[in-house]
Amino acid sequence: MADIRNRMLLDSKDFNKSLKDSQGQAKGFQGVISKIGPAVAGAFAIGAIMKAAGAVKRFAMEVITLGSTVSDMSTQIGISVTEFEALGLAARNAGAEDNHLVNALTKLRAEMGKAIRGEETSIKKFEQMGIAVDDLVRLNPAQIFEKMGQSMGSSNDDATKFAAVVDLIGQRNAPRLIEVLQTLSSKTLVDLQTESANAWQSMGDHSAKQLDRAADAIQRFQRSVKVVGAIILTSLIDVWDKLTTSPIERQQKAIEATRRKAESVRQQALAKEAADAQRITKAQEGLADKQAKAAADRQKKELDSLSNAEKLAKLQAKEAKINEEIQKLQKGSVDEQLEAISKEEELLGITEERRDVEAAIVEEREKAAEAAEKLKYDSAKNELSGLKDKFQTHGNTGVDSATRIGGGGWGNLFALGKEKDVQTDLLRKQNDILRKLPDSIASKLRVEMGLR
Repeated sequence: MADIRNRMLLDSKDFNKSLKDSQGQAKGFQGVISKIGPAVAGAFAIGAIMKAAGAVKRFAMEVITLGSTVSDMSTQIGISVTEFEALGLAARNAGAEDNHLVNALTKLRAEMGKAIRGEETSIKKFEQMGIAVDDLVRLNPAQIFEKMGQSMGSSNDDATKFAAVVDLIGQRNAPRLIEVLQTLSSKTLVDLQTESANAWQSMGDHSAKQLDRAADAIQRFQRSVKVVGAIILTSLIDVWDKLTTSPIERQQKAIEATRRKAESVRQQALAKEAADAQRITKAQEGLADKQAKAAADRQKKELDSLSNAEKLAKLQAKEAKINEEIQKLQKGSVDEQLEAISKEEELLGITEERRDVEAAIVEEREKAAEAAEKLKYDSAKNELSGLKDKFQTHGNTGVDSATRIGGGGWGNLFALGKEKDVQTDLLRKQNDILRKLPDSIASKLRVEMGLR
């Protein structure tokens, strides 16, 4: 920016000189106007105006470049133009450049955003400088930079503060801007703005906007001049072409125009042919996709109609076949290796389906085992219930039966012994039934039926 300001002072002399030259030319052309007519004199006058316009443009563009550069930089950082110019002057006085200040404040703004979002590392860096999160929300980067300078002057722990400054504004920027921070320990940002204005180093926000408007006005003026020139030249070209073109040249131009038209028609035909071919290819690809989907649906229906054992056998055979194809393709060309990758994706789907079938087979076996166990349990329970009823009948009526059979004395003893033999036989049959059963079923029946 300092270079731009210096160039402004130099170019203003050139600007004044060009204006004087233009005025002299305009006066000299006044006599010519009466002699050679308005049209030719107007052409000379336009030349003088264009030269003056060039001087205006050179000087104005230098000024506008300065204004737009300052405006863009301050907007990028999120501070006002006057704040940026004040800190910029302090940085240049300290031997730094504007880009060092821009980079430092850009990094500082990023760290502020991290701390506001709650990142602990950034919050701790600002806390080391005595800056709270509330300050980060309320103040802009220039004002936070000012508080960093105030913090540097209010503490003896220079090493810790300098380390925090390096983290917040960057390792390359901190050494160049440490003098600016030291300045802010004894001066406020407002003081620096006042110094910048007094040194004619600050144009302010309003001036920057006015320079932007000036740029737009100059661009419109330059475009208007070009448009007028284009209109004049267009009208002259047709006349000049007719005066300088021979019949043979006109014939050659007509032939060339016909050739260009024929080439345009040919290109349109080729484009239409290419579009038709693309539509045909797309239709063929769509048909291939439909055929592949139909084949997959047929295979799925065939599998659904089979038992799980048959499905498993078919899927295992298909897995083995695809594995063999993959191994062959992996040894081939690049295209074949890409096809092998596609086959591997297909294999993953088949493997997953095969595992589902295996799980279904295991589930079927478990259900069959449960059904068989239940059948054994129910059959044994029925048999044991009959034996238990008989056992209880003989046990309750044993004495009565002995009385009826023996009539007393040795006859009673004989009858009782016979009932005992019947009960023993029933117990033996009960134990035979239980021994043939799995331990889990036998134990369950003993507990449930109260068996010995």
